[in-house]
Amino acid sequence: MDGMDPHALAVSWAVAGVAMMASELVVPGLIVVFPGAGALIVALLVWLGVLHGVMPCLLAWVVLSAVLLFGLRGWLMRKFPSEKAYAPHNPDAEAYGTVVDVVEAIPADGAGRIRHEGTTWSATSRSGAIPAGARARLLFRENVAWVVEAIPPAEAPPASSSKT
Repeated sequence: MDGMDPHALAVSWAVAGVAMMASELVVPGLIVVFPGAGALIVALLVWLGVLHGVMPCLLAWVVLSAVLLFGLRGWLMRKFPSEKAYAPHNPDAEAYGTVVDVVEAIPADGAGRIRHEGTTWSATSRSGAIPAGARARLLFRENVAWVVEAIPPAEAPPASSSKT
């Protein structure tokens, strides 16, 4: 196999290098691009007649890939930082703090129902029992039930489903 045609060997390394570099689009993280660049450099060295045979090419590729990866990756990551923070979308977050009507009494140790966005929802209370007809504030959602707190009648706004 060391008697491989230098032109075919150079083309093989170039194709492998381009394929690895293109795969960076699928596997982000600035990792696969360096072995790809190493393969392109090996292809150039074979084309120039510096490298002959598969084994010297493999050795050169491993060394070049490691040098490029460990030598340039940190610098490039600082030069072109990626977005590291992931902020998941929480559709309920906008509803937190909304004042709702209690349509079915919420016992201290059980569930009742509230009216929110034109429908009724199961709700539990963190502030004790809440009678039907009272007002409550949405705290968060646990699975399909809202967790609410009672609002004293003096603090409750008159309109249903209003933000405070």
